[in-house]
Amino acid sequence: MSWMEYGAYAAIIGGLIYLFLLFAFRDSFAGRSRISWAIQLEMAVFMVLTGFIVWGIRSGNIPFYVMGAVGWIWLAVVIVTVLLWLGSGSKV
Repeated sequence: MSWMEYGAYAAIIGGLIYLFLLFAFRDSFAGRSRISWAIQLEMAVFMVLTGFIVWGIRSGNIPFYVMGAVGWIWLAVVIVTVLLWLGSGSKV
């Protein structure tokens, strides 16, 4: 196995653990700030998605440019989430 595959497995496992912790302790996370919860959830999903994409790139099933496209889409989602939060007038 190459380091790329180790990274893919680490992203998948780490993202799944992150999702598990977010849902297991959602009351304490969501109690602080809705935006914090949303961005952490997006990050956990992005970690898992990135791991599967790297795994697919390594096996030759997914073209390399898909990784860049997913990164830009994730950045846009985070920006829109923050803008919606700022527009709602919420305080941290």
